[in-house]
Amino acid sequence: SAMDQAPSQRAYQPQIQLSNKRVYGSEASGRWRPPARGFVPPNHFIPIAEEIGLIITLGAWVIAEAARQVKRWHAAGFGELVVSVNISALQFHQAGFLNEVQGILEQAGTAPSSLELELTESMLMTDMEVSIQVLQAFRDLGYRIAIDDFGTGFSCLNYLRRLPVNILKIDQSFVRDMQTDSASLAIVASIIRLAESLGMETIAEGVETVEESGLLSNQGCNLMQGYYFSKPLPVAQFEPWLQQWSGNP
Repeated sequence: SAMDQAPSQRAYQPQIQLSNKRVYGSEASGRWRPPARGFVPPNHFIPIAEEIGLIITLGAWVIAEAARQVKRWHAAGFGELVVSVNISALQFHQAGFLNEVQGILEQAGTAPSSLELELTESMLMTDMEVSIQVLQAFRDLGYRIAIDDFGTGFSCLNYLRRLPVNILKIDQSFVRDMQTDSASLAIVASIIRLAESLGMETIAEGVETVEESGLLSNQGCNLMQGYYFSKPLPVAQFEPWLQQWSGNP
């Protein structure tokens, strides 16, 4: 198939815990590399993969690679890193998804607490009662759950309080506009307060400047990812980056 002829490459974007400069984990992204045209970013190939029914296979591959990789990092002494993986709606809503993920992690010999599943609000809203049950089952086994792009969908606060979630991810569009748009800053501050009151953490995406990281930190958001720290890196570059970071926090 076209996918087989196109070697894929994993990239991992570091996630930083600002208060102690520790590396919290990394977000895994697959890149598809057709022979002729270099890298195709995920927002281009994911819709195609969904359309031709490859997304579930591709999704399982990303989880398996991430699980193996985080185990290698633990073995190499890089602390208790967490790797987060974006889950598509088709994956999440397929029967037996939990068993499939459990099987993948058992085969890799990786603890569920090392894997964070990233889901979008809109995905969970399609069948909220079932979503709550599935997420609770994942949480009971020790998995971490993050809601991606929080605040960009139609958040239903009534459901949010029942969702067994660890982390709300603050969308980069709010982060980008915080300094110039008081409404964006108010939304960021509200998401952080909301998360705190529900016993959840927040992670800000797309942090590009020292000012943004300072502003977020002052508001009480401690976890961040973005080009200010590092772009997504292939494994061969991620490990030297980790060594350098742990050497000079």
